[in-house]
Amino acid sequence: MTAATKFNPHKIRSLVGSTDLVQVQRARLVDIATKLFLANGFHATSTRDIAREGGVSAGAIYQYIKTKEDLLALILHSLLELHERELFPVMDDKGRGGARLWDAIDIYYRTLDANQDKANVLYFAFHSVSKPLRVHFRQTQERIFIGFERILSEGTAAGEFAPCNAPFIAQNITAMGQAWALRPDRFRGMHVDDYIEAEITSVKALVEPAQRSVRRPRPS
Repeated sequence: MTAATKFNPHKIRSLVGSTDLVQVQRARLVDIATKLFLANGFHATSTRDIAREGGVSAGAIYQYIKTKEDLLALILHSLLELHERELFPVMDDKGRGGARLWDAIDIYYRTLDANQDKANVLYFAFHSVSKPLRVHFRQTQERIFIGFERILSEGTAAGEFAPCNAPFIAQNITAMGQAWALRPDRFRGMHVDDYIEAEITSVKALVEPAQRSVRRPRPS
């Protein structure tokens, strides 16, 4: 895997000097843009539409971003920040052993559940953005996959999990998480708690060591 591209939201041009104000206004623009991109599509939504929805002039928006694509970058970064704060520390905590697999699945799925709109915008606008942003998006997904694969491999080496196809299971975990975020209509009537429980049960069936049969002594 190539070295991860470091995305720094502060490199997106801003004409406002106050860092706190920039963060607040960009967060507001991200929420508005997510709503309109999801409803109308990335190409069909103009910065003027975003400004109108936010009750500001189009010129005011350009104080915080340079292009409409900057908003997609900020949407991606908002999700990555959540993973950096909540998911990756659990994945990297080797002291917790295999138990971190179940916590990582729970955190990943709940993050996607709480941010379904952002996830949908990023996936469906993927081919509309520049190559650097596409690379960054892929690297984020790859980092999540590798995190699950590493937990499985380390758990197997430690004897906590049965020998298993770690890449296959890691791909299943990430794909099922994305399915919940992108196609929730397929799981109508199912709560995220039930979905997480079903996925963990499915993975446990693949990785939990088989119970050794105990041979009872024959009666004399």
